[in-house]
Amino acid sequence: VAVDPDSRIATVVAFAKAQLGDPYKAFSAGPDTWDCSGLTMAAYAEIGISLQHYSGSQMKVGVAVDRTTQPIVAGDLIYLETSVGSGIVGHVGMAISGTQWIHSPRTGDVVRIGTIPTTRVIAIQRLLPAT
Repeated sequence: VAVDPDSRIATVVAFAKAQLGDPYKAFSAGPDTWDCSGLTMAAYAEIGISLQHYSGSQMKVGVAVDRTTQPIVAGDLIYLETSVGSGIVGHVGMAISGTQWIHSPRTGDVVRIGTIPTTRVIAIQRLLPAT
């Protein structure tokens, strides 16, 4: 029996949204505190996709999305470089729509929904086929 990719994405996004307001904590993957890659790792674990607890490793999983020619869809993982032009992955979040993402930004902040940045995006990876 084939599993509907839409229901799998809905599960991943629902898990991430359930963590809204939880505090950021470096090197944390739940259940009550999260860093950026811990949040994405735990969300995808809900559907049996295993990711490492490191944004640089997570960036190597899935299929690259070119935002200039393809729409960003819910579930896509979006990677930011530490500073413009650095080429060093410093953050990951998950798209919940074509314009918004959920992420655990930094110490002193919480898991939140925000607008997908237009700068510092170094990669976008799709872990499940778009439907």
